[in-house]
Amino acid sequence: SGSTPKGQVFKMAPKGKVFDKVPMWELAVTSGCQYSVKLTASAPKSVAKVLREAIFIARELGPTYIHLYTPCILEIGLSASEGLWEMKEQDKDRFVSFKYVSPEAEAYLKELKKLWWRFHQK
Repeated sequence: SGSTPKGQVFKMAPKGKVFDKVPMWELAVTSGCQYSVKLTASAPKSVAKVLREAIFIARELGPTYIHLYTPCILEIGLSASEGLWEMKEQDKDRFVSFKYVSPEAEAYLKELKKLWWRFHQK
């Protein structure tokens, strides 16, 4: 996996991964994505918000990219609850979140928020 740290030993890499992580989220920005986010699935509400924003932006402004880290619990021998713990630990440790929003996308999201509040105050 492009997210696996160099040197990590797994069933699919018994001698350890031999190359560095591939920062696809940065490549997305360089390639012109309006919105690029890297996060874990440990906070479902955050994931839902990111997905919602990405869809709205993609519909109006252009491509978006989401890198969602979920550990392969079968590969590392964890139960589902242990997998959730693993994601939360990665949030603190080696997994650093990333979020890029272009100026155009930022303005668009602000406008959407204003419209949402106007609609819900009636």
